[in-house]
Parts: sequence; structure tokens; C-alpha cells
Amino acid sequence: MGIFLNTYCIHFFLAISFHPSQYKYRKLTVGWGGDVSQVKREIGKYTKDDVISTLRRQILTMELEPGQPLDESRLTRLYGLSRTPLREVLRQLSGEGYTQIHENRGAFVSPMDHKSMRHFFLTAPMIYAATARLAARSSTSSHIDALARIQRDFKDAVERRDVDGMVYFNDRFHYQTGVISGNSYLMPSLQRLLIDHARIGQIFWQQKGDARDDRITTASAHHDRFIEVFAAGDEEEAVRLTLEHWELSRQYMDDYIHPRPLDFEISPFDENSAEATADIKTGT
Repeated sequence: MGIFLNTYCIHFFLAISFHPSQYKYRKLTVGWGGDVSQVKREIGKYTKDDVISTLRRQILTMELEPGQPLDESRLTRLYGLSRTPLREVLRQLSGEGYTQIHENRGAFVSPMDHKSMRHFFLTAPMIYAATARLAARSSTSSHIDALARIQRDFKDAVERRDVDGMVYFNDRFHYQTGVISGNSYLMPSLQRLLIDHARIGQIFWQQKGDARDDRITTASAHHDRFIEVFAAGDEEEAVRLTLEHWELSRQYMDDYIHPRPLDFEISPFDENSAEATADIKTGT
């Protein structure tokens, strides 16, 4: 009986790991019956798509930190891929903006330096708004259905208070908006923005308390409204809602990058204390 259940669990995990919605995110995390990554390591069933999906998630959720080197030897052992397909994975991620490859140094998680942050804040509202306008113009019923599925996964992560899930499915929601827009010039820029938005926006999702819950509820309501607006083809409302949605997270990203200085007090200067201290030091 135990052997049957273990075999059943393995086949179940292999089946759900290729589901296009929430199990794609969960496949390499602890889930029902055990750790899927451990199951896959044991039976050597990782594919390039598995590894790409996993590394994307780890970069978006900061499990892999900006600038962190990606050791090819470790990754080949971990995922059971040979060097050639692993390097194809890293090249694809580099083309998408998740990693950078340096000659004779290998691959690194894309950094977040002051220059990239300045470019992010300068261009994000423009690119998000243009993408939303085109999505409202180009959406089809199948596009809307796909967006609604991602939103259900996002709401499920909110209900479970799963921060990594909220980060991941929020990213997938806005990525799908880019897919709907169908613009091959905007999409690379959008994808690069979303990577840093997810990483900088950790403060938005990780803070605790009623204020955070209210912000997340508002963000989820915006997602629902986006679906309605795109289905209706309302371009102007799509732009207006995009800018409102951007402001919701921008404020907290600003707070994270420019925090309020720690409070401290400087005691007033006391001439008598200063003279006493000087006498002690000189032995007089």
C-alpha cells in the first residue's frame, strides 16, 4: 500500500508540474505530499522549461539576489541538465533580462544599480500605459480568459498570504497584459521592467498590518477592473487605471529606496563636562 501511494504521489506531481496555471509556480516548492523538486531530482525529469520557469521565479522573488553568480556546475547537478542545455537556458534568461552573461566570468542575476533604478522610474509609467492601451485595443475572449485564470491564482495566493505567490502571479498578470498588447517592440521593455518591479516591490507585499492588507485588496480590485476594461476595449480607462495602479506601488517603492532616517538625539554641549573629561585624560 505504501509503495502504491508513493508511486501515485510521484505521478501526480509530474502531471501537475506542467499545468499552465498555478501549479507551474508551485511545482518546485513544498506542496501536497512533499517537495516536488526532490521528487524530480530523484527521477531526473527536469526539462529546460522547468529550469527556466524555476529560475525566473527565484529571481523575481529575490531567492536569487541581484548580482548573484549562477554556478553552472551547481545548476547541472541540481537539475540534472548537461552543460549545453543549461547554457541555452541561461542565454534565454539573459535575452529576457533576468540574467547577464559576462565573457570568461559566467552568468549572473541581473543587478539593480542606481542607473537601472533611475531608468525604471523614468520609463515605467509610459511603457505600462502604452501596453494597457494596446491590450484594450487588441484583447480577445481567449486573452481575457487567460488573464482571469492568472487573477484567480493571484487571489488564491492573497488568501494564503503567500508573498512569493503574490509577487509571481502579479508579475504574470502584467506580463499577460503585454502578451495581449501584441506589440513586439514594447514587450522586451515591459518584461525588463516587470523583473525589477517585482524585486523592488517586495516591500509592497512583505509589510504586515491593516495598511498592507488594504493595499493588496486595492491592487486585486484593480486587476479585476483591468479585465473588465480590456474586455470592453476602453483604451482611455485602461490608461487611467494603469497610472492609478502604478501610483499604488510607486509610493512604497519610494519609501523602500528612500526610507525615513532613524531618529536620534545629540546631547547639548556642556562646557563643564568637557573640561572634566579633559582633566581625567590629562591626569590633573
